[in-house]
Amino acid sequence: MTKWYYLHEAGVGGPVEDGELRRLAAAGRVRRDSPVTPVGATRWFRAADYEATLDLRFAEPGGAAPGTTADAGAAGPAEDRAALVEAAFGPALSERPEEWPTSPSADGPAPRRPAPLGRRTVALLVDLVVFGAPTAVLCVLVGGVTVVREAARTDYRVEVRGIVVVGVLALGYFGVLTGRWGRAAGKALTGLRVVDAEDGGPIGAVRGTARFIAAVGLLILCIVPALVDAAWATVDPERQTLHDKLVDSVVVRARP
Repeated sequence: MTKWYYLHEAGVGGPVEDGELRRLAAAGRVRRDSPVTPVGATRWFRAADYEATLDLRFAEPGGAAPGTTADAGAAGPAEDRAALVEAAFGPALSERPEEWPTSPSADGPAPRRPAPLGRRTVALLVDLVVFGAPTAVLCVLVGGVTVVREAARTDYRVEVRGIVVVGVLALGYFGVLTGRWGRAAGKALTGLRVVDAEDGGPIGAVRGTARFIAAVGLLILCIVPALVDAAWATVDPERQTLHDKLVDSVVVRARP
């Protein structure tokens, strides 16, 4: 769940969770033009930019709850905002105050919205099909799988070259794609992305590969560690699995 700072005439408020931000909007303490920022971001956005995403219901002008008008909405001129923010955070978040508030951009930090576990499961199933089917065909074509017939029995044996083909393709598909672009086909279709837990950016090919190796390693060790790895996301506040925590990544909602 994302936590937010918000700016009003009395100063900087927060951090508050999504539900509290919705309550402040309904009470008139946060208006459409109020600057808000998710914890960990390095810039401010208009609350209106997240009206649909967070289901914010802003109080109508003049309809704020009693006692809230004194500190409602954005804080005065840009230079006054800068002074308030610099006092609370230092200069990092008060740069270029004349451009406040600004809309989110594709390369800006995204709000933290942990991915639903059901959607992550669907993404994994899609990836297994998208990756597994063509990889199996390729293994057969390069002789990575051989057929051994003994009497009425037919066995399939995986050769070393088959293991190499699967390993290399898996590292590229699940590791490099996830590290560079945050997702492979499954997460792209379900609107999810793997990002850095601190700044919300890509985790890079090295960490993406390490994340995949960690997940496979827990599965190879035994089924129990793999179940613990997956189950950890059900109790973690950011819905991180153990292999997410090892590389400091988190799976969040994003545009499909």
